[in-house]
Amino acid sequence: MMFFLSRLPSYVGITVLFISLIYLYQHGTITHSSPDSKDFWESLKQKPENHSGHVKPQHQPQTTSNFDISTASDISRPPNYTKSATHATTTAAEVPTALAQTPTVCPELKPNLILSAIDGSRWQDQIFIFMQSLEVAISEEALQRQRSNSCPTAPVQVKIIVPQTLAKDLPAGFNALMKRYPSLDFVGVLPDIEDVAVVLRRFQGWSDFLNVHAKNYERVLACDLDVVFQRNPFGMQMKPDIELLYFAEWRGIKIGQCSVHVAWFNQCASPQTDSFISHTHISDYMHKDRICAGSVYGTARAMKVYMSTMASQLKVSKYHCNDQAMHIHIYYSELLDKELRSNGVGKTELVPNDEALFGSVGTTPMVAFNEWGEMLNEKGEVQVGVHQYKTHSLLSDIVWRRFGWLAEVGLNGSIPSVAPLVENVKAQQKLGIERHGEQHLDNESDHTESEFDLRQTRDEKKGAEDLPYKQYLLLNVSEVTCGTHASLCSCKYEDCQVHYELY
Repeated sequence: MMFFLSRLPSYVGITVLFISLIYLYQHGTITHSSPDSKDFWESLKQKPENHSGHVKPQHQPQTTSNFDISTASDISRPPNYTKSATHATTTAAEVPTALAQTPTVCPELKPNLILSAIDGSRWQDQIFIFMQSLEVAISEEALQRQRSNSCPTAPVQVKIIVPQTLAKDLPAGFNALMKRYPSLDFVGVLPDIEDVAVVLRRFQGWSDFLNVHAKNYERVLACDLDVVFQRNPFGMQMKPDIELLYFAEWRGIKIGQCSVHVAWFNQCASPQTDSFISHTHISDYMHKDRICAGSVYGTARAMKVYMSTMASQLKVSKYHCNDQAMHIHIYYSELLDKELRSNGVGKTELVPNDEALFGSVGTTPMVAFNEWGEMLNEKGEVQVGVHQYKTHSLLSDIVWRRFGWLAEVGLNGSIPSVAPLVENVKAQQKLGIERHGEQHLDNESDHTESEFDLRQTRDEKKGAEDLPYKQYLLLNVSEVTCGTHASLCSCKYEDCQVHYELY
């Protein structure tokens, strides 16, 4: 028995060896495999499209997350992550961590451009609303894209053209606005043409600017300054064959029904312009939609052609033809589309007012807005921008409350200092008299022994706590000190004093 037990390990070893030989005979040799093996990396090179960790570069901005890495840990997955069927069998051990965490590759985008014009230091309050609303709209979009792991949109630059003399010596308010809004710049390219209004001169200035810089931008919006932005305006899409958008005014009033438009067109047909627009053309336009010249949008190359066409035609009319009449004429006469085609650029589309995402409400009798105070088109869509909102008193009030300034910017010393404190001696004296009278009455009273003890206890407490508190007055303040928003201060009480008696 002892002999058998002493030989048992040998018997077990022989048995294991025998079983192993049988296994090798049936299955062949065993090869070690791991995520770090050469064969594994070679397979990745040969078939990258089959690997769940492979992320293709993103060439277009997406509205939702572009990550689809099924092998990442639950911590790194977005909240709405769902494993697809094609990735169901992949395990975390099969994908190297570095590869699984490859970020989305976002494209480099050209900036977009907003153009406007001004010929003096006026309208600073309007520029404030213009820029503040734009900043809020773009910032909100950027935050939404960050939350959804989407690529950012193209940056937006604002160029307001001004006379060269003004650009060299900007008012303090303009400098304050540029400091507040780094995307804003005042460019001295507004031409100095004698006796010609800025609304006409601006097209030559815009054309000169785009002739040099159009190649640096993707899309361009040219608009008046009485615009409030509610969304990033460059979110407006165009059809594949369209590169320029015109925006119609309210459809209920046609050109022939508006005395202002009729006067503009009559001026364009006058001897002063050498009958630049024929009476036949004008008659054809009378039953058509009015089109706002205060906003036009398109690709940079299309806007370059548009500005050149407007500038040259206004010059031919000797600047006696109104800009809106010219804007309408080059569209309905198809002169603009002819110029676009000759430059290899897509067509113009007129967007009806009821569905426009950039709306002009100057003659619109009724404008709806949602519970957030956002103005809507007639389809109920939030408009990216609203032009001429100041013609509606309620809309103007909403805009000013959301985006308007409280006082003119750039003024030195406009913010008041908090009034200094002085000790209110009269209040102290009055308090001392009251306490002296109270003590005098106590001394003249006839008390029992128990009452005396109670008073003595009370007086001992007063001895520790009866030191008078100082009371203060604010110097040089009154009911009018902080009476308006422009005063840039607020008083708790009407007279700006402390009113200790209320505490």
